[in-house]
This record gives sequence, structure tokens and C-alpha cells, in this order.
Amino acid sequence: MARCRFAGPLLMGWLVLSVSAADWPQWRGLRRDGISLETGLLDVWPAGGPPQIWKAQGLGQGYAACAITQGRLFTQGQRGDHQFVLALDAAQGKRLWETPAGPAFLQDRGDGPRGTPTVD
Repeated sequence: MARCRFAGPLLMGWLVLSVSAADWPQWRGLRRDGISLETGLLDVWPAGGPPQIWKAQGLGQGYAACAITQGRLFTQGQRGDHQFVLALDAAQGKRLWETPAGPAFLQDRGDGPRGTPTVD
């Protein structure tokens, strides 16, 4: 089962691209303070919650968080004997690419990567 949680970086660097308020390009967001720059958010959620826009499956095991910038969502997962980094289209959830990132991380507290890709 894929999980997306916030934790440590994969790639480090200065943000040299212009970012929008919706961008979350690294661990804990644009300024690494966990504060979103979004405006106009609801004060109260609808009774049934917000509508589901898309759902991704097959992302593998792990506790990796997501980085979002320029319409792409980046995260990590683990399947079989390797970890990987992947990118999804943030609007539709379509997988854009996936690449191996190292051997499997196996631990008694849960298997898989615990990092957050950082986009530079």
C-alpha cells in the first residue's frame, strides 16, 4: 500500500525556478516551515469532505512525502528489492516516469523509503 508522509530530502538545492502558491517543492513546503501560501481556503469542510480528484495506486511501500512543483508530484516508493523515485501529473495522477533509486530498505517499523524528493 502506498503511503505519502513528510520526511527528509532526496535532492538538495536552491529553488531557481519561479514557483506558484500551489508549489510544495521540498520537505515541509516552500520555506520548510510547513505553512502553505494558498489563499481562499475553506474555513469549514463540506459534510462529505472535499471531492476526490484522482487516486494513484501501485506506488509501492514506504513513508515518503510528496513534493509538488510546476504541475508535477514527486515521491518515492519501494517494490520488491528496490526503491524508486517517480513523478505524476499533479492534475490527473498519471504516472510520468519512474527510476530506481537504490536497494530495498527493510526495517521492523515498516519497509520502504522515508524521504521527500526536493525539486531544484
